Amino acid sequence: MLTEAQQSKWHQDGYLRLEGFFDPATRDKISRYVEEVARWNVSSDKWMLWFEKTSDSRKIISKAENFLDYHGPLREALLADGRIRIAVETLLNEKTRMLKELLIFKYPDSGGYRPHQDIYHVPHRIPDRMGSRNCIHRRGRLRPG
Repeated sequence: MLTEAQQSKWHQDGYLRLEGFFDPATRDKISRYVEEVARWNVSSDKWMLWFEKTSDSRKIISKAENFLDYHGPLREALLADGRIRIAVETLLNEKTRMLKELLIFKYPDSGGYRPHQDIYHVPHRIPDRMGSRNCIHRRGRLRPG
């Protein structure tokens, strides 16, 4: 699934951008399903939704967690063929399991979060170049500072 060049890029840079990872029809379905999740009401015992305020104090969604158990079509589109798991296991060279699912919404007028890596969630060793200390945002990427 991943070429030798893509795997080398991952090992060299610590990240990989995969154009066309999903075919256009699947990508459109995923986008539509994610928009559905973004419109869900807050739940006290199922999914978790996080919000932030815009510069003009409007409340907008910023994150959604624990949603796959409640949206079968999105779970199917993302996970059924195993492509995400296969790609991750190939890059990490080890078996994996899903810890949690998270959607992050980035709107033009959102407050956002400081760039960071959730390193404490990852049980394997992340390359030193992916360290989170003193990371700064530069052209939409994190870089060690």
